[in-house]
Amino acid sequence: MDEKEKIIDKNTDETMNDDVNKTMGKITIESTDKDIDNKEEIESKAYAPISVSPNSITVPSYSSATDVSISCTDSTWKAGTTSGWAYMQKVSQTKAKIIVAPNTGGVRVTGVTAVNGPHPATVIVTQSSNIDVKNKITLYKQKGGTCAATCACMCVNVNPDLVQSDWMENAQWADIGNMNGYSLAVDVMYYDDSDEALRPTFYSVFNDSLAKGLPAIVKINTDNLQHWVVLVCFSGSKTSDVSDPSKYICADPVSGEFVRLDLATQYGCINSKFFNRVVYKKN
Repeated sequence: MDEKEKIIDKNTDETMNDDVNKTMGKITIESTDKDIDNKEEIESKAYAPISVSPNSITVPSYSSATDVSISCTDSTWKAGTTSGWAYMQKVSQTKAKIIVAPNTGGVRVTGVTAVNGPHPATVIVTQSSNIDVKNKITLYKQKGGTCAATCACMCVNVNPDLVQSDWMENAQWADIGNMNGYSLAVDVMYYDDSDEALRPTFYSVFNDSLAKGLPAIVKINTDNLQHWVVLVCFSGSKTSDVSDPSKYICADPVSGEFVRLDLATQYGCINSKFFNRVVYKKN
């Protein structure tokens, strides 16, 4: 074989080797892809599907725990992703809790997940906004029939024991406020929300006071069932929850504690309704 033939033969061998290498490489890549697909398929078959119900919840602005149901034949499923303010806690094979931290701002939304191998199940969590002015008042417990004046003392942070007895008995709003540098932010206003259709309008007025950082003293019954409380917190939607008493927290002078408005003294009576609003502001 002369030199020319050797060169041609060498080039032919190299070309053939390149073709073989490329072919083998392609086979290797395709084989790897198939291996990955097979592995994922095997893993998918190895773990049972998982689902959660309901898959969307709305929770109040305060700290709470909501039960959800898990459907999965594997008992080894785990709670997966969390957010900074919400997470899932496994309770049993068929039950979990969605736990949320208090919300001090606007409406927020996140997702928390349960996982079983490659299978996720996500719950969308929407947390209501919060208005909270509890730190603006001092809790006091009424003595005798002085609920209205005790509410005034709460709002202007004056111990009822230091107030003239006739001011307490007659709820002298302006005089009590002046003791600690407060005045009435609005005139004492009268409402009658016996007309159910108008109720959201009245609630909105009180809600607006809270939104401005002003606790609102409200009369929630009349005649011999008359009672006054201080609204200090609202948790919910301004559009859909504004007239729901369970979304409000009030200071009840009977107990001297914070309670849900619908659980306040006299609220559950048949005549329950808002009648008046008294709001103070610091001079």
